[in-house]
Amino acid sequence: MKVCIAGGGRVGRYLAQSLLTNHHSVVIIEPIEAQCRMLADSLDIPVICGDSISVDTLRTADVGSCNAF
Repeated sequence: MKVCIAGGGRVGRYLAQSLLTNHHSVVIIEPIEAQCRMLADSLDIPVICGDSISVDTLRTADVGSCNAF
């Protein structure tokens, strides 16, 4: 299953780790650039740095192909 998570804070990061452990595909949308880099490096997943209500950001994250958001 492909899942898009809006926000890479404590809850978003925990959710991503849990999904990855269960072999799901995960992409995170996070507005804070430093947090984006940290998440991308530590989780080794795509992290889109932007606003999760921006249409352009949602397109970049390819939310349309996700099974859950």
